[in-house]
Amino acid sequence: MRSLLLSGSVLGLILCSCYLGFNSQADTKTEIYLVPVNVLVTDKDGRPVTELTRRDFSIAEDGVEQEIGYFAYDRDGMSATFILAFQFSDFEPFRPMAQRAAWSVIKQLRSIDDMTISQLGVSRETAAAFSSDTQKPTKIVREFSITDKSPLADILAAGSKAANQKAKMRRVAIVITDGLELAGEGNDQDVAYRILRENMPLYFIVLDDGRFSSRPGAYTSLRQRMNLLTRIAAVSGGQVFVVKKQYEIPVVGDRIFQRLSSQYIIGYSPTNGKWDGSFRYFRVSLIAKDKRDLKITTPLGYYAPVETVANDLNREKK
Repeated sequence: MRSLLLSGSVLGLILCSCYLGFNSQADTKTEIYLVPVNVLVTDKDGRPVTELTRRDFSIAEDGVEQEIGYFAYDRDGMSATFILAFQFSDFEPFRPMAQRAAWSVIKQLRSIDDMTISQLGVSRETAAAFSSDTQKPTKIVREFSITDKSPLADILAAGSKAANQKAKMRRVAIVITDGLELAGEGNDQDVAYRILRENMPLYFIVLDDGRFSSRPGAYTSLRQRMNLLTRIAAVSGGQVFVVKKQYEIPVVGDRIFQRLSSQYIIGYSPTNGKWDGSFRYFRVSLIAKDKRDLKITTPLGYYAPVETVANDLNREKK
């Protein structure tokens, strides 16, 4: 797994969003562990294919076929918890763009969704109040003071902990950043692996107004971290969007949520019951039903929890 992040080969991997969820069946005493996998299917023109059913898919983990125990299409009403995070080397110069980027995300929330902004202690209710104020979108982050220099992994872990209490099937992280800051005082690679162990898709909105192009050192750092962010997004099942102008920002929120709303959710209980923290690879296939040229977009895989985490989650569910 480490070699995938260090190399550029992962850039060609197909993308999706996935995380590890723990759910139990109400009518049995046996705890059922479900791994939800979000799958995007498109035709040769890139348009989502929406009429597929459970019987059209098969899924394998580390080469072993798995039984599909859950199947849904997002537009059927699958709710999600969104974790909105900010990571900047210097927030103030980017405040206007960050305001619009936050607005482009928050305005997309549905009534069934939740959102947490752990850096600001903002709950979904606060975010919903922002999104209802259509006359003053800049109000969203007018009072924001993003001075937290913690590694992004710590910021997302705090948001993930809050999201776990929502008991939603899907968690999605959206990070608004200048692309220069990832680890704070830590190591970028170590932070990257900690981020990926949260087992949720990461969408990065990188604000690049050109201020670093005339500074060779900063521009080189930006390019290096952009490569790393792209690989993190690919492995996690998310995507990177680079925004250079204010007018480009609204489109980004639309594209993220359009992508999420066009996905199928396939859940299975792994035949490998060892909770050892290892990385497990997915392979989702379509069972041929016609001669259309269809493309399947899936995640690379997920990190299994360690046994102590699984036991803690069991106790929380009981």
